[in-house]
Amino acid sequence: QKVVTSLVTTSENRQEMWTFIRDKLRSGRQLYVVCPRIEAEDEEAGLKSAEEVYRSLSNSELKTYRIGLIHGRQDRDQRRMIMQQFRERKLDAIVSTTVIEVGVDVPNATLMVIHDPEHFGLSQIHQLRGRIGRGEFQGYCFLDTESKKEEALERLEMLEKLTDGFQIAEADFQLRGPGDILGVRQHGELPLRVAELPRDQEILEIVRSEAWQLVETGDIDTPPYAELKNRVMQRFKAWIDVVGTG
Repeated sequence: QKVVTSLVTTSENRQEMWTFIRDKLRSGRQLYVVCPRIEAEDEEAGLKSAEEVYRSLSNSELKTYRIGLIHGRQDRDQRRMIMQQFRERKLDAIVSTTVIEVGVDVPNATLMVIHDPEHFGLSQIHQLRGRIGRGEFQGYCFLDTESKKEEALERLEMLEKLTDGFQIAEADFQLRGPGDILGVRQHGELPLRVAELPRDQEILEIVRSEAWQLVETGDIDTPPYAELKNRVMQRFKAWIDVVGTG
């Protein structure tokens, strides 16, 4: 069954969202809360971080529920332990970065809140919401944004209507352009020789997310990834320099 996706843009919407979520949690369902970064000190000011959202929810909307925190800077054993607690229903909710994007299967998890969704690609959000509603119960995904930008809201509204991955990738390509697939915009032509856009955008979003997780955890500098990193830096050095100074 398709995940019901709703855009949340006002304080009134948020109150209704949390009332709905608490009702579902009381019924035994489980929740993911996804944030675009780990700490408040991370690059972009104003974006909600997993750590601050975890602290806030623990003292407000979800203070009577069991909440876990998971992100890429934790070691693998710690992340694995938290996910196991979630699978065993010892936790009602997990606040996370996009480390839960792929490879996670908890059929009882039917709820997801994505904070600052305008900072994710549509295909990435589609991958994230694919983590919920995998069992017998309906899944509900809430895109919680404070953005007032018409373009950003228009993009997010598409996720309320579209459920097909290819259609979403194509729509994302039309709205964002090819530059944003790699997280940049207007830095000239992308050096893609094999990938065909927008056909391959969904897999490129997944690759981009996996790459950022390697950077976030520090694994990018360990075997076998260190050699791959060096090759990428050498092969795309000129283009990376342009992006870095743009």
